[in-house]
Amino acid sequence: MSRFSMDWTELSLQVMITFGHFVWQAFIVSILLVIGQHALKAISSMGRALRSLEATPDGWRRSANVRYMLTCIAFFSLPLCVIATFAGVHQSRGPILLATLNASEPIMSPAVFQAEPSTALNSMEVPELPAAEMPADTTNARIGSSHPETPWYDRFQVFAPYLLVAYIIGVGLMLARFGMSIVSSTFANFECE
Repeated sequence: MSRFSMDWTELSLQVMITFGHFVWQAFIVSILLVIGQHALKAISSMGRALRSLEATPDGWRRSANVRYMLTCIAFFSLPLCVIATFAGVHQSRGPILLATLNASEPIMSPAVFQAEPSTALNSMEVPELPAAEMPADTTNARIGSSHPETPWYDRFQVFAPYLLVAYIIGVGLMLARFGMSIVSSTFANFECE
């Protein structure tokens, strides 16, 4: 029976590629949010000129609700971008779970399950192939090359776990700082009252 083990290097590489793509996706979502808010401002100013609805408190409240809903949609689309991107990266990169066999389990070859030995394989003759000649300069040519056939993220696969840990620590520190500022402003508001 086989067990599964996690390939942490591949997982961290896939997460880092996902976060790399998330940077430009979040940038596009923020630009769309700014464009949407400016379009709402233009529409509300046109409505104010035509109907003078924005001068009433209901008009201001309605405009604020629409801007708030647009901002919420933008913020809730960000985790969806991460999930969809990770799914795409995972599909293109391959599995992160590796199957391992137990040490007590014998490895059975498919030949063990055959009832009769096959005589067709024993009677076949395999032709000899000529020896391949290698150029003499292959080692010197590879030392200076940057391996253009290898994608850039495969060259950083060794560093991916460390980059992921650094990223998680950085995000944790920034969230702790943000939480401390919220708590301190909340207590400052209670002291003023």
